[in-house]
Amino acid sequence: MMLDLEKVSLMIPSLMLWKKDLNSNFTDSCSRWAKTHGFKSRISVSGKSLYEMPCKIVEFADQFKNENLTVLKTKKRHDFLTIGKFNDDYLKIFLATKMPLYDKKKNLIGTHGYAYDLTHFSEKIISLITSTNSSALPLFGEYTLTKPVDKIELTPSENKCLFYLIRGKTAKQTAALVKLSFRTVEHYIESLRLKFNCLTKSDLITKAIILGYLQYIPAELIGSEGCYPL
Repeated sequence: MMLDLEKVSLMIPSLMLWKKDLNSNFTDSCSRWAKTHGFKSRISVSGKSLYEMPCKIVEFADQFKNENLTVLKTKKRHDFLTIGKFNDDYLKIFLATKMPLYDKKKNLIGTHGYAYDLTHFSEKIISLITSTNSSALPLFGEYTLTKPVDKIELTPSENKCLFYLIRGKTAKQTAALVKLSFRTVEHYIESLRLKFNCLTKSDLITKAIILGYLQYIPAELIGSEGCYPL
């Protein structure tokens, strides 16, 4: 039995749902998702690609497509924060979950997902992401809450320290932000350097960015900031 996206969305305020095929083209959505992304109706969504979304968030179509491919490749659920301007040109923030989609015979046929509007938490979330000394780092786009697939096992504290380290924070500044001692943070940074097999802190930052950690927000960090309930 196919899920009626429209009926489900009407039951839960602010919930948006959609489906895509293996080529990342839309096959269905609820009306709320369609209007938020600039479509006249949910009927006009079917068959459209990510590059045909009639709103400013289309700028990140390449990023969205790569994320769909990751879901298809790993066959696992991935959680994201999407930040950008949609149909009304106002900044919005959505907590989105994307999952592999199967038919009745358990064949992989695409992806599907749902999202909640977290715009009312915008100040806390944007403050967290812009905790940086560099204006060159991105703000808009999609941030993953699912750990990058690199087989490097990090502790929650190491994840937090790496998040701020990438964003230009010193060990002293990071210590204040994560509420740990300076020496403890230095220990975590050294542990990160060894786990990433890097000679210097600069090499660590570069490698972490290449592996996708710049777009990764540790879920425990978001939760500790009170941005949304985990």
